[in-house]
Amino acid sequence: MKHKPFKLSILLLFVLGITGLKAQDCRNMMLTTRIVSEKENMEMVVRHEFGGNATVADWSDLVQIKDVEGWARCMNLHNGQTFMVTRDGRYMSGDNRQYFVRYASNGKLPFGFLIIERFSNKLFLSAWNGDRRNILVYKNDGHRNDSRRDDSYRNEPRRDDSYRNDGRRNDAIDYRSMKLTYKSYSERQNLKEESRREFLGKSEMADWNDLKSIPNIDEWISRMRLERDQTFFVTRNGELTLGRDRQYFVLYSPSGRLPAGFVAHDQIRNRLFLGSWYGEKRQILVREFRNH
Repeated sequence: MKHKPFKLSILLLFVLGITGLKAQDCRNMMLTTRIVSEKENMEMVVRHEFGGNATVADWSDLVQIKDVEGWARCMNLHNGQTFMVTRDGRYMSGDNRQYFVRYASNGKLPFGFLIIERFSNKLFLSAWNGDRRNILVYKNDGHRNDSRRDDSYRNEPRRDDSYRNDGRRNDAIDYRSMKLTYKSYSERQNLKEESRREFLGKSEMADWNDLKSIPNIDEWISRMRLERDQTFFVTRNGELTLGRDRQYFVLYSPSGRLPAGFVAHDQIRNRLFLGSWYGEKRQILVREFRNH
């Protein structure tokens, strides 16, 4: 009888060890239960299912895997299975085809399969439209190094946002960290608190000056998959409203045409227009804080 606590402890350590190894083998990745088309907002689908610390996995995450077979077993992948990913933070290839990965345990691919990149002769990156697939998800546990992803903005000069007392604002901005909330909110709600709640406290509202500092606004719009006449809340110089109740927001108009009566306080390349109004629910543009 006196040996039972010892045996129980050994069993508990074994179970915890197996669980930890499984999480490590899967590298914090999982597949969505939903099968979606490339026309859907994949980031929203992922965050709706897995929460604010989840994002679409990138091809660069996969090429870090040391044991592809072990990872595939952990993920319960079958030969020929496909799933959507991004490549260097981009959803689409240069010819506007959605990136996806095909797992081939034997390295054999269908005739005519387009190979953009391959890894370990088992994971093959391709791009195509019109097919519905699961999305590969990466759930951030605070240890991911996102600096290896998306070099396109890394050498941007630093900005001096002296209007806001926040040291993080003086760092070079990772524009891929800008995201829209899943829910829409009224200006009567505490927008800063609501956005932090969605992202588990690891975010803040984006500012109009953040958008003005983006070197290639058309590329950013494409990455965000903004739709014509889409709007979202931001701050301006750290302020939520113009006057007492007119909440700042951004309107995306690819043609540059504005609704009748729209008052534009500022604009970016005749694409994004800063307005202010009240009484309408909108999503919130946020900057997510990332641990390096």
